[in-house]
Amino acid sequence: MQLFGGVMSSALWKVAVVHLTATVGLSCCFRGQVKAGDDLDVPAIAKYFSTKGRYEEVNPYLREDILAVNRSALRPPFAQCREIHLTAIVRHGTRYPTAKNVRKMRKLYDLVRDRASGRGSWLQEIKSQWPMWYTEDMDGRLVRKGVSDHKHLAVRLSKLFPSLVSEEKLRGGHVRFVTSSKHRCVNSTLSFVAGLTELWAITDKEFDHVVNDALMRFFDKCTKFVQEVDNNPSALSEVDQFKKGPEMRRVQEKIADRLNVPYDTINDDMAEAAFYMCAYEFAIKTVNSPWCRLFDEVDAKVMEYANDLKQFWKRSYGHDINSKSSCILFHDVFSRLDKAVNENQ
Repeated sequence: MQLFGGVMSSALWKVAVVHLTATVGLSCCFRGQVKAGDDLDVPAIAKYFSTKGRYEEVNPYLREDILAVNRSALRPPFAQCREIHLTAIVRHGTRYPTAKNVRKMRKLYDLVRDRASGRGSWLQEIKSQWPMWYTEDMDGRLVRKGVSDHKHLAVRLSKLFPSLVSEEKLRGGHVRFVTSSKHRCVNSTLSFVAGLTELWAITDKEFDHVVNDALMRFFDKCTKFVQEVDNNPSALSEVDQFKKGPEMRRVQEKIADRLNVPYDTINDDMAEAAFYMCAYEFAIKTVNSPWCRLFDEVDAKVMEYANDLKQFWKRSYGHDINSKSSCILFHDVFSRLDKAVNENQ
């Protein structure tokens, strides 16, 4: 029997397993100035928002049809191949900013409201019409858009893999859901399940999920990672150097110029908060916010790079333990692949 791999984690398996986790970052982004003919509802720097961006920025065809699927990436090498197992390791849906970031955003908002004196209409809109509606108790929780993200993803997966993600398989207990204990991940899991039950109008049965932090938040359970990276300020020294460097300093100065405030009032945290303002307003509310006018494309690229650099050192190849800490999840995925192959020979 010949098997084939797809763009999801693996399109090889008999039993569909959907893991939802918060450890995977995506790259997408935005901009404050638009060109003639552009969609005025989409910030021009949208592709630079990284993990704060909409998933639709990664697959733009979803803007036209949120349930569309790209079958070209799933072509088997031979006509007689068939999928026998699927594992999807999925990031949580769109969420609110964390309490820490809300505090940064509040500080920026207070500065703009009390001290900014530029003449742009966008600035007057912020000062007179834009309310600071983000609160610390939101703290990274899933938003309504995040619920839709996972409901729609569930439908798309059922269209891509109808023999694996089906009502029969779901009712028969062949679809297993595993999540971390993070509220946004649990709620993403529930939303994914709801997408399937609503698709097939299932009202007579409920479907459970398993909370497994050892598997889905492996980095939190790895003592060496926590000590050497997570709780070690020097682990991100390259990030700190970049934030103090000329590229980031120029972004801060340009923000200060646009607000007509002293340079020393805008630091790297303020610049990051402004970027978040633009990103979250778009991701959560689909609004091309006046906050986006604080950045041009050059600025947005610098902000994206700063975030990528942070993820490189904290989650990716920067430290050897980063990849080793994921061995538990890696082993789980491949043991399931081996089991699927052995059962279908």
